[in-house]
Amino acid sequence: MSSMVLNSLGRAVPTEIPGLGKFDPFTGPFARMLISFRTVTSKDFGAAEVYVDGKKVSTLRAVKDGAWGQSDTALVYTSKEAMEHTVEIRMAEGSEDKCFTVTCIGIAR
Repeated sequence: MSSMVLNSLGRAVPTEIPGLGKFDPFTGPFARMLISFRTVTSKDFGAAEVYVDGKKVSTLRAVKDGAWGQSDTALVYTSKEAMEHTVEIRMAEGSEDKCFTVTCIGIAR
């Protein structure tokens, strides 16, 4: 879940509410998947795990020294040919009540 706040330009932007967000699993054909996510120095943010077909393929960590809210991108899955996959993103153990922002998911066949 998210709420809206005003940024410095007076525009409404979403913000995370710790412990309430959930990424719904999705299914689609792909051979490679990239995920971009917000990185910050705030300890209010945590780590998320990426599962493809029920197997953990990556742990993404939102807290990074020197980060200022920019997106970081990780190649989280690659295979030789495109197939139908189910993807789930969930908070890592110890980060269940922390924030995490996915800014983009890219897939390639």
